[in-house]
Amino acid sequence: MPLRAEALEPRALLATFTVSNLLNAGAGSLRAAINQANANPGADEIAFAVAGTVPLSTALPAITDTVSIDGSTATGFVGSPRITVNFCGQTGLRFAPGSDGSSLTSLALVRASGAGVTLDASGITLAGNSIGVLANGTTAAANSGAGVLVTARGSANQIGLETTTSPRASPRRQAARCRSRAGRG
Repeated sequence: MPLRAEALEPRALLATFTVSNLLNAGAGSLRAAINQANANPGADEIAFAVAGTVPLSTALPAITDTVSIDGSTATGFVGSPRITVNFCGQTGLRFAPGSDGSSLTSLALVRASGAGVTLDASGITLAGNSIGVLANGTTAAANSGAGVLVTARGSANQIGLETTTSPRASPRRQAARCRSRAGRG
């Protein structure tokens, strides 16, 4: 019997884009990682090799493709956010159409103009975040709108899950708990 070759289906590997500094923009910034994830088709991960506050001078780009933004990868993570995104009056983080199935884990999101996070897509998971509260979990740093805004397009989203205390915990979730402040943050 003669040998024959068959074509395989195309496959894409999960790409990891690492945030290596706390700058507003440029190589290694959160903004650059979001842009890279948006440009790379298929699911990706944004990991953090730093801890501290990212002060923004312009709004971050909307998330337009599936991505896991995983703050539990930050230096020194042991259960509560080590990365704070200070929007400094800019628009908060937006999961736009096309970002279905994304997740946001273990970040503090503060001082946004409007909602800290807008879910304009479906199947988004928010776990272990401090929204409108600094990374210490107690100091208010309100956003000017809702902590989390779910638009009419958003459905089947999971909001307020708590991660376990071990690093890289995003796949393991415990009882629901939300640190968001209703209305103001």
